[in-house]
Amino acid sequence: MLPNCGRSIDLGIWSIDVNRLKDYFSATSTALASRMGTKLIPPVMLTAEILTILIDKLELPWGTIHSGQEINAYRLVEPGQYVLGWANASIPSIKGQWQFVVIDYSLSDQTYNLVLMGRTTVMVPLS
Repeated sequence: MLPNCGRSIDLGIWSIDVNRLKDYFSATSTALASRMGTKLIPPVMLTAEILTILIDKLELPWGTIHSGQEINAYRLVEPGQYVLGWANASIPSIKGQWQFVVIDYSLSDQTYNLVLMGRTTVMVPLS
Protein backbone atom coordinates (compact mmCIF):
# COMPACT_ATOMS: atom_id res chain seq x y z
CA MET A 1 0.00 0.00 0.00
CA LEU A 2 1.09 3.57 -0.60
CA PRO A 3 2.48 5.55 2.35
CA ASN A 4 0.38 8.39 3.78
CA CYS A 5 -2.93 7.04 2.46
CA GLY A 6 -5.82 7.09 4.90
CA ARG A 7 -4.59 10.16 6.79
CA SER A 8 -4.06 13.92 6.59
CA ILE A 9 -1.14 15.20 4.56
CA ASP A 10 0.49 18.57 5.27
CA LEU A 11 1.05 20.33 1.94
CA GLY A 12 3.10 23.04 3.62
CA ILE A 13 3.17 26.80 3.33
CA TRP A 14 4.37 28.15 0.00
CA SER A 15 4.01 30.86 -2.61
CA ILE A 16 4.44 31.24 -6.35
CA ASP A 17 6.53 34.17 -7.54
CA VAL A 18 6.04 36.24 -10.71
CA ASN A 19 8.82 34.44 -12.59
CA ARG A 20 7.21 31.03 -12.01
CA LEU A 21 3.87 32.46 -13.07
CA LYS A 22 5.45 33.73 -16.31
CA ASP A 23 7.02 30.31 -16.89
CA TYR A 24 3.60 28.70 -16.36
CA PHE A 25 1.96 31.03 -18.89
CA SER A 26 4.78 30.39 -21.34
CA ALA A 27 4.31 26.63 -21.03
CA THR A 28 0.51 26.65 -21.20
CA SER A 29 -1.13 29.58 -22.98
CA THR A 30 0.05 33.03 -23.94
CA ALA A 31 -3.60 34.05 -24.58
CA LEU A 32 -4.40 33.52 -20.90
CA ALA A 33 -1.40 35.60 -19.88
CA SER A 34 -2.50 38.49 -22.07
CA ARG A 35 -5.97 38.44 -20.46
CA MET A 36 -4.88 37.92 -16.84
CA GLY A 37 -1.47 39.56 -16.74
CA THR A 38 0.79 38.56 -13.86
CA LYS A 39 -1.28 39.96 -11.00
CA LEU A 40 -3.26 36.77 -10.23
CA ILE A 41 -2.41 33.07 -10.15
CA PRO A 42 -4.87 30.83 -12.02
CA PRO A 43 -6.49 28.20 -9.77
CA VAL A 44 -5.33 25.50 -12.19
CA MET A 45 -1.71 26.52 -11.53
CA LEU A 46 -2.27 26.21 -7.76
CA THR A 47 -3.75 22.76 -8.38
CA ALA A 48 -0.73 21.76 -10.48
CA GLU A 49 1.52 22.78 -7.59
CA ILE A 50 -0.57 20.68 -5.20
CA LEU A 51 -0.27 17.67 -7.51
CA THR A 52 3.51 18.12 -7.62
CA ILE A 53 3.64 18.11 -3.81
CA LEU A 54 1.34 15.07 -3.60
CA ILE A 55 3.50 13.05 -6.00
CA ASP A 56 6.36 13.50 -3.54
CA LYS A 57 4.36 13.07 -0.31
CA LEU A 58 2.56 9.94 -1.51
CA GLU A 59 5.70 8.54 -3.16
CA LEU A 60 3.72 7.82 -6.32
CA PRO A 61 5.64 5.46 -8.62
CA TRP A 62 6.25 5.69 -12.37
CA GLY A 63 3.19 4.58 -14.29
CA THR A 64 0.74 6.44 -12.03
CA ILE A 65 -2.12 7.95 -14.03
CA HIS A 66 -3.94 11.16 -13.05
CA SER A 67 -7.48 10.11 -13.92
CA GLY A 68 -9.78 12.81 -12.56
CA GLN A 69 -9.85 16.35 -11.20
CA GLU A 70 -12.36 18.69 -9.55
CA ILE A 71 -11.50 22.27 -8.57
CA ASN A 72 -13.55 24.81 -6.60
CA ALA A 73 -11.92 28.24 -6.37
CA TYR A 74 -13.16 30.72 -3.75
CA ARG A 75 -10.52 33.46 -3.65
CA LEU A 76 -7.78 34.65 -5.96
CA VAL A 77 -4.11 34.55 -5.01
CA GLU A 78 -1.45 37.04 -6.04
CA PRO A 79 2.17 36.15 -6.82
CA GLY A 80 4.22 36.09 -3.62
CA GLN A 81 1.14 35.55 -1.43
CA TYR A 82 1.56 32.57 0.88
CA VAL A 83 -0.93 29.72 0.99
CA LEU A 84 -1.12 26.70 3.26
CA GLY A 85 -2.58 23.38 2.32
CA TRP A 86 -3.86 20.07 3.61
CA ALA A 87 -4.95 16.92 1.87
CA ASN A 88 -6.59 13.61 2.75
CA ALA A 89 -5.77 10.56 0.67
CA SER A 90 -8.21 7.67 0.78
CA ILE A 91 -7.12 4.13 1.48
CA PRO A 92 -6.62 2.68 -2.02
CA SER A 93 -9.32 0.54 -3.56
CA ILE A 94 -7.95 -2.19 -5.79
CA LYS A 95 -9.44 -3.08 -9.16
CA GLY A 96 -7.48 -5.46 -11.33
CA GLN A 97 -3.86 -4.37 -11.44
CA TRP A 98 -4.59 -0.82 -10.21
CA GLN A 99 -4.92 0.98 -6.89
CA PHE A 100 -7.39 3.90 -7.03
CA VAL A 101 -6.69 6.73 -4.60
CA VAL A 102 -9.01 9.72 -4.12
CA ILE A 103 -7.35 12.80 -2.63
CA ASP A 104 -9.32 15.74 -1.22
CA TYR A 105 -7.32 18.92 -0.69
CA SER A 106 -7.72 22.53 0.37
CA LEU A 107 -5.67 25.72 0.34
CA SER A 108 -6.09 28.72 2.63
CA ASP A 109 -4.44 32.12 2.57
CA GLN A 110 -2.31 33.48 5.40
CA THR A 111 -5.41 34.66 7.27
CA TYR A 112 -6.98 31.18 6.94
CA ASN A 113 -9.58 32.19 4.36
CA LEU A 114 -10.38 29.30 2.06
CA VAL A 115 -8.80 29.82 -1.38
CA LEU A 116 -9.35 26.52 -3.14
CA MET A 117 -10.75 23.04 -2.58
CA GLY A 118 -10.53 20.10 -4.87
CA ARG A 119 -10.47 16.38 -5.41
CA THR A 120 -8.13 14.39 -7.58
CA THR A 121 -8.07 10.70 -8.41
CA VAL A 122 -4.96 8.76 -9.30
CA MET A 123 -4.55 5.20 -10.56
CA VAL A 124 -1.40 3.56 -9.22
CA PRO A 125 -0.14 0.31 -10.74
CA LEU A 126 0.21 -2.60 -8.32
CA SER A 127 3.83 -3.65 -8.06
